Amino acid sequence: MSVKDITAREAWKMLEQDPAVRLVDVRRPQEWERVGMPDLTALGGKTLFLTWPQEGSAEQKAAFATTLANAVADRQTPLLFLCRGGVRSLAAALELQKLGYDQVFNIIDGFEGAPGRGEGWRASLPYRAEI
Repeated sequence: MSVKDITAREAWKMLEQDPAVRLVDVRRPQEWERVGMPDLTALGGKTLFLTWPQEGSAEQKAAFATTLANAVADRQTPLLFLCRGGVRSLAAALELQKLGYDQVFNIIDGFEGAPGRGEGWRASLPYRAEI
């Protein structure tokens, strides 16, 4: 099975319909602080914040996957991966797929989406900014 691309709105619907679904934000702490973070308060959910080591070694990427696997032990749990625009999140999703997670989704429009296109999580879904 391959990683499925979904939009931020589709991700929200999945989170609404199934409390077992987990949102994993793989951006850097600076992005969470300056740009904002998904807010799942209305759904009673929590986002997992775990930075994907984009420029990291294979060992660092494996450590990322192990940390996430420790947080979400059930390999049947649907995991929705979010970054700025869908690139890092895809890489992270592929890494988790190697560990046997078969319900992994990449939020293709990311948190910010393409400039000027009104896409992404921040364009229409709940978020909070720490600025």
